[in-house]
Amino acid sequence: YQRRVRDKEPVLSDCLKGINAFALGVRQVDPSAKVYVAFTSTWFDPYVESKVANLLLDTYPSIVALGQHEDSTATPEAAAARKKLSLGNNSDMRNFVGESVLTSPLFLWGAIYVPQVEAFLNGTWKSSDTWLGMDKDAVTIAPFSTKVSFESRGKVNAEKDKLRKGKDEIFCGPGVRYLVKNSSCLTDEDLLTGTEFVDNVVVLGTYSRADFTTYSYVRWDSGVAIVFMIISALGLALTLFFSILFFLGRNKKIIKASSPNFVQLSLLGCLMALISVFFWIGEPTTTLCNLRIWFGGLAFVLVFGNLLVKTWRIWWMVRMSERMNSKAIHDAHLFPLSGLLILIELVCVIQTASLLSLD
Repeated sequence: YQRRVRDKEPVLSDCLKGINAFALGVRQVDPSAKVYVAFTSTWFDPYVESKVANLLLDTYPSIVALGQHEDSTATPEAAAARKKLSLGNNSDMRNFVGESVLTSPLFLWGAIYVPQVEAFLNGTWKSSDTWLGMDKDAVTIAPFSTKVSFESRGKVNAEKDKLRKGKDEIFCGPGVRYLVKNSSCLTDEDLLTGTEFVDNVVVLGTYSRADFTTYSYVRWDSGVAIVFMIISALGLALTLFFSILFFLGRNKKIIKASSPNFVQLSLLGCLMALISVFFWIGEPTTTLCNLRIWFGGLAFVLVFGNLLVKTWRIWWMVRMSERMNSKAIHDAHLFPLSGLLILIELVCVIQTASLLSLD
């Protein structure tokens, strides 16, 4: 089941109603049966859904069937792989998984949206709560699997006929009395604001991808880390040596010919690349991951972007010499091109780094 991200937040009323209604139905068949619930904090994540489904089956081997309030076929597929039955959601999942899917609840959205659109077009639409069910052909269930006995089909269809006639007694009776005082039935308001499960529901917990993901990283005291740190340190020293050399000899003809400003920018990129090696060692943190992205991206564009600019100047000079045109291209003409390449890389880096804040 989907749930709000933080455990302390209440279960979404849509999920709570579904879980309690299902549990009350289970109670009618077997008063001693339990409904085990696990939350995934998402409406669609086949990886997490599959992991949680298998966790439920591992934790409670006596589970007969798996249900879901999510949109992928991962849960029915996990159940089928373990020779268990299941219930789909929002589509007839027998078409994708097979006869182990007993049936699936279906929303018939036309019954909901067509009247709303017509009222809007007629100028009579007003904001209001919409509570449509089987009596309004807004909800139904998919055809039964061949694994559902004719006796069970008859019982389900009898309940379905009651709902189609407007006899909604799902949230009435002994199973819900402890949820609301001085009443044997839950009202619409109770369903919207309720926070409690009926007493045959057992909540296993709330899970996300982080609960099923293992990480490995290079430790600071490992041989690989030591080798790379030594190589990086030597590279940093060598890069700094050349940077100082170019700065001190910036007025010499041979160094002037190499476009020293762009050489220095390329060397800066080399420094950032060598420093970034240290960010790949040790247990990852959000800060380290951000530094990897920023230093790696900017190092790349500073090195190769400025090499590209220098190469383009050489190409332009050769082209002009062929045309007997000796017009010079100064650094001031090339800095905008270098800046444009850096700007493009900055956009990519910012976009990538922003993904670290997503769950």
